[in-house]
Amino acid sequence: MGPRTFRCWGAAAACVVAVAPLAMAATYVQEVSADTPDAWWRLGETSGTTASDATGNGENGTYTNGPSLGVPGAVAGDTAAGLDGIDDYVAIPNFPYRYGNTGSFTVEAWFQTTTGGVIFGYQNTPAFAIPGEYVPALYVDTAGLLRGKFWNLPQIITTAAVNDGVWHHVVIAVSGAGQQTMYLDGAVVGTSSGTLDRLSMTYAQFGTGYTAAWQGGNGGWYSFNGAIDEAAFYGHALSSSRVQAHYLAATAGVEVPEPRVLGLLAIVVAGAAAAVRGRTPTGR
Repeated sequence: MGPRTFRCWGAAAACVVAVAPLAMAATYVQEVSADTPDAWWRLGETSGTTASDATGNGENGTYTNGPSLGVPGAVAGDTAAGLDGIDDYVAIPNFPYRYGNTGSFTVEAWFQTTTGGVIFGYQNTPAFAIPGEYVPALYVDTAGLLRGKFWNLPQIITTAAVNDGVWHHVVIAVSGAGQQTMYLDGAVVGTSSGTLDRLSMTYAQFGTGYTAAWQGGNGGWYSFNGAIDEAAFYGHALSSSRVQAHYLAATAGVEVPEPRVLGLLAIVVAGAAAAVRGRTPTGR
């Protein structure tokens, strides 16, 4: 998501351009910080094994088995963690367990893949042991669909594949009343209700999860092949407006696909030669 420049459509005409996202990273930080996350792993380290908690609460994670650090991220000006789909993951403190069976909470992350795997999972053993209790809470299944649930609420599933190599923003917000809502790229995918049960699952991680008997899994540890960025937990259920604000803070002003796009910056160019380059309506 680097800065973009765009060509005017027609000589001596109104020109629609995208604002280069120089301040986009700062804007995203402001939006997330406004919702007081309990932990926020930006996954922007370029070396080492510590995934720092950006909140200052000390809830650091651990890069495990050598993820690729410093890969291009979802937010301009920051980087992400690349995962190999074999054994890479980021171990974190288990927030779903802390919130109990009646607490409200939210998990948020950005992901990018052309295959799939578990984005976030938790269970009663360390990763790659054989757990007796396990929840692959967020995963891209073998058909490329995004699935989300906390135990024991009904799973929410997208109707379209998300393994398109594009950065996607996913959020699951759980209310104390046992209702969960999953969002993809700022929009509601679905809502389900039931009885939340944390059981004794005290281990959690981004990048892998156990999927035996779970639809669309691989039948075992299903590690994520791609990149994950900007993972966070909140001790309350984010509202739909706040989820959308996070998504827009990272994506607004990045692309102008054709001249009818509104809501960007319109300027008038006095002359045929404009110093704005980019894509024409036909894609050239």
